[in-house]
Amino acid sequence: AELVQRGDISAAERMQSDINSLEKMISDLLTLARIDASDKFSHRDKVHVGRLVQQIVKDASFEGIRDNKTVVQTGSFEHYAVADTGLLHSCIENVVRNALRHTPHGGVVEVNIGDDCGVGIPCVSISIADEGTGVPEEALEQIFDPFFRVPSPEAHKQGGAGLGLSISKRIAI
Repeated sequence: AELVQRGDISAAERMQSDINSLEKMISDLLTLARIDASDKFSHRDKVHVGRLVQQIVKDASFEGIRDNKTVVQTGSFEHYAVADTGLLHSCIENVVRNALRHTPHGGVVEVNIGDDCGVGIPCVSISIADEGTGVPEEALEQIFDPFFRVPSPEAHKQGGAGLGLSISKRIAI
């Protein structure tokens, strides 16, 4: 606040960015706490998975326009699941936004809805593919740990606190 009072407008912009990052981190931590403290199966509704994914893809596509990135939905549309709508939305959105963030300029993220889970019972599978470089083999076990971020020279520019995939895993399991 002191920097703004002195007229350093660029400081105000940096602070706003920091505040937004902290807000996102707090929101993610609260989501983790909610998952850990409650039964994630307690509030369940019949969810139209195709429509839920469609909304996430629409929002991610809008964000990708700036970098000429495309997000597409493929597979079957008419799938339903019994789930906590908000948690399922967070689960899918976290992975889609991660894929979008790591897809190169002009790249494509594909969100496919299928029913082949390989478990012999009715299910819905959602697979997300991007054109990024992928996760190094040595980091595959850690990417779902809270606050873990794959070390890279660009890590500081990518934002996030390393909570999204941890949240998604806890919701999906």
